Amino acid sequence: MLLLAGCGERSRTSGAPPAARVDSPQARTATPSPVVAAAAPAAPVHPAVAVRVGGIEDLDACLSSGVITPPAGSGRVEVRVGPGERYSVVDRLPAGTSVTECDVKDGWTGIVYPESGNDTDCGVGSPIPTLTPYAGPCRSGWIPAGTDSVVAG
Repeated sequence: MLLLAGCGERSRTSGAPPAARVDSPQARTATPSPVVAAAAPAAPVHPAVAVRVGGIEDLDACLSSGVITPPAGSGRVEVRVGPGERYSVVDRLPAGTSVTECDVKDGWTGIVYPESGNDTDCGVGSPIPTLTPYAGPCRSGWIPAGTDSVVAG
């Protein structure tokens, strides 16, 4: 006995409907797939550049204390993970925030500072004989040179 499936019937073996013919009414009224625009390539991520401390055997690990002095009208200074605008912003410090200057590179100042509202000793007021990346307990990053005023050191 031979069974033939008619148009529009489900196949007796798979249970799936037959594929629509290109000239069938279903094919002519099918909703086209939406066109999805390709995502823009992500900006390159630049690896962080550590703020260095120490290196002078008889002097404090960082030599100057300062306060943030943003350019007129901005109110805050952006702290970045490296010395340059191509690096990610990790913090925004308001005017008057106390910082310690520890490093200088390409017109940028490497700073160390406690978290807002915290009076933690950042551990840079004593000698560290070898130049080393700062490793805490405070925060560190880079600000444009001239966006803080030295108050000691």
